[in-house]
Amino acid sequence: IAIVDSAIFIAQGSLLVSRNGGNTWVEDNTVQKVTGVRAYQGKLMAHTNYRVYDTYDTGKTWMLDFEFNLDSTKNINTAFSRPDDIKYIATQKHGVYRGSIAAVTWKPFNTGILTADIKQIQWLNGSLYTIAFGHVYQSDDRGASWNNLGSFSGEQATSFLTLSNNNLLVSTENNGVYILNAQKIWNESNNGLANKKVNKLIQHN
Repeated sequence: IAIVDSAIFIAQGSLLVSRNGGNTWVEDNTVQKVTGVRAYQGKLMAHTNYRVYDTYDTGKTWMLDFEFNLDSTKNINTAFSRPDDIKYIATQKHGVYRGSIAAVTWKPFNTGILTADIKQIQWLNGSLYTIAFGHVYQSDDRGASWNNLGSFSGEQATSFLTLSNNNLLVSTENNGVYILNAQKIWNESNNGLANKKVNKLIQHN
């Protein structure tokens, strides 16, 4: 699900779109076999297993931005665009790809990160973050190189977000939530959490 202004987009093969805060919905069949849709500060992208689409008018028209070979193993897990039109694709088995405006070229950007199944990629407070093999990686140079921030006693990380005080929180498959402190040490943050199987963290401002 992605929200831009008062428009809400849900990926379920086609796109379901509401432009009145969810009161009514229409189906947009412009893009087929959609497996994900992402919004970041007004920029909206949708993707299938092999293709990425952009829109510059809040989903009224869509343009094909990128396409993997249909026989490729580089299936897309997620994609998003920053406001400066630098775009990122997280793939199942081949790491992170980065493209620029118009996506003339897309290149892998995986220095320091295991070329692996990248479930998430997110831009937080001037840094990029990814999750691969249960480890969290951070990049401060737009993905050119990555720093391993560690894992959680064998637990698989599932998603991440920041708090207002800039602490990084990560959810795990079976052991709840961890928080990264100023000393770059992970600590459990599960007080009051009844179920420690956490699939996703969501921050709403």
